[in-house]
Amino acid sequence: MNDIIDRLTQAVWECFELYAAAVPADSGNLRRNGVRLENTAPGMWEIYMETDITPCAPYTNESGMSLWRSGAKDPNEGWIERVFGEISRRIADELGGERSYEGENNYDSDDD
Repeated sequence: MNDIIDRLTQAVWECFELYAAAVPADSGNLRRNGVRLENTAPGMWEIYMETDITPCAPYTNESGMSLWRSGAKDPNEGWIERVFGEISRRIADELGGERSYEGENNYDSDDD
């Protein structure tokens, strides 16, 4: 059991680094101060954005945020889906498992 938790811990840290690197970094505040990894229980983690520090975080994934680009598609649009699709693939590969989803979010980016 400890071997699995150790492998999962290593995979989570690698995924956290992937997530942090994928965060849009126009000013750098979001990437430097908003990205969090929390160990909530043995073998369980949460990767999230600290919106109290970076209130713009929820909007970086949305369409229509590129008004200053004369209406061009925002290159950040959909970054959360892309990065969590990659994270779920990496963890499944590392542990030899399959991905499954609960709730309303399906972070599968195989079609991208």
